[in-house]
Amino acid sequence: MTSTATTLFSPLKIGSVTIRNRVAMSALTRNRAVGTIPNDTMAEYYAQRAAGGAGLISTEGTLVSRQGTEWPFAPGIWDKEQVAGWKKIVDVVHANGAYIYSQLWHVGRVAHPEAPEQKLAGTPVYGPSAIAARGGKFRHIPGLPGYVTPTAVEDPWTIIAEFKQAAINAKEAGFDGVELHGANGYLPHQFLDSTSNKRTDQWGGSIENRARFGLEILKALVEVFGENVALKVNPAGGYNDVGMPLQETLDTYKYYLAEADKLGLAYITLVRYVPLYDVEFDGEKRATIHDVVASYRDVIKNAKVFVNAGVTPEEAAALVEAGTVDGAVIGFNWITHPDLVKRVQHGKPLDNVPDIKHLQWGKDNSELGVGYTDYPAAKQDTAYMSIHLVRKMASLAQVQDAARANAGHNPWITQELLLKIFLVPASTKHDSHSGEMREYHFIRKKCIDGIPYLPHLQVFHTHAAEEFMDDPNSNILEVYRVPLTHKVFQGSLGPTYWALVFA
Repeated sequence: MTSTATTLFSPLKIGSVTIRNRVAMSALTRNRAVGTIPNDTMAEYYAQRAAGGAGLISTEGTLVSRQGTEWPFAPGIWDKEQVAGWKKIVDVVHANGAYIYSQLWHVGRVAHPEAPEQKLAGTPVYGPSAIAARGGKFRHIPGLPGYVTPTAVEDPWTIIAEFKQAAINAKEAGFDGVELHGANGYLPHQFLDSTSNKRTDQWGGSIENRARFGLEILKALVEVFGENVALKVNPAGGYNDVGMPLQETLDTYKYYLAEADKLGLAYITLVRYVPLYDVEFDGEKRATIHDVVASYRDVIKNAKVFVNAGVTPEEAAALVEAGTVDGAVIGFNWITHPDLVKRVQHGKPLDNVPDIKHLQWGKDNSELGVGYTDYPAAKQDTAYMSIHLVRKMASLAQVQDAARANAGHNPWITQELLLKIFLVPASTKHDSHSGEMREYHFIRKKCIDGIPYLPHLQVFHTHAAEEFMDDPNSNILEVYRVPLTHKVFQGSLGPTYWALVFA
């Protein structure tokens, strides 16, 4: 592994936690939350990507209140059932060694009054001003209508309160932090942009007034999560009909980001200009094209800085190595490669073919995993799906810390599992009265060409383990038997498991 790649895979402190590498998974709208409730299919999706090495995961945009978005299966976080669904997801992500932030989302004027969820909400489509965004296509509404003229929200504090309650709910679900979706022409972006905000009160007009809405939301989130709050912005705009002249854009975002940075945020994600998401009206591109990272990096003095949009692992490594950013948020490649980090670490190609037809939802409500959880991991060698063996633990807390810190992770071995088992060399006899151990077979040490290799651990059922034990070329360093009184091991896979430490 090159020194550049090593930097990309080094730990990073954000807020109160330390993530195992600088590769984050972007918020990716996947439209699988039937009835707005996070479900088991979603839990599998996030668990796959946590096991695949993600240091930090931002959830897909999560609605702070019921809204009629273009995505009928977008998840929410405004009621107890949703909180319970998210808690399952948070737990499996943590069990697989990653951290997870909830991205809090209000779409504002780009909702539709005829969308089922908007009808259920019984509220108007709100925006900062009664100005419609151009474009839009609501494919789940008859006639495929576009955006409508919104109702100017009378008291923005009411929506700020919704964000704060969503943060309280996210904390109850166990999230490590929250990220304000301040990008892509959604409500905080609409308030900031002078083309969508024509208010004449304290929420509009000057840069300071237009920035007030987003900053007050961030302050409310900090009241709940302290230093574990983040912000995502895309100053170039374009998408959802936002964007200002260049100098106004520079002045606005330099003020906004500098003020946000004073709040003690964990990180700020700068989304670069992406031609794919630019739109054209009257023969002109809508976005304000400029170098986002170069323009705003210097005004962020405290928060960690992530770059997003079209970032390859190779570019991410170079940017981190140069000190330009602290980490990278990768999007589409996480959709198609659940083991993205492990592939990069082990030189595996990113060669899965995207299922474009099912990017947003499965074949039907009963097959939500199609194009979602069915992307394969790369073919694995013995070290590929592994965690480092941590020996002679003094406490369960050390086991927990070690499980979280490991960059590689065997999905069979979770943090929860490590807290429930302990490993004893197979040559050791243990007091049988405990019921935890029996007598063990053997321990075998080996070096390759005289060089001790860093041990890697995998758990196998007896038959699979025996194949490795009988193979003189399997490079086994040590063999452990796993105690089986714990119910986590009992079931259809059989009663006996072995932990093999490979060179």
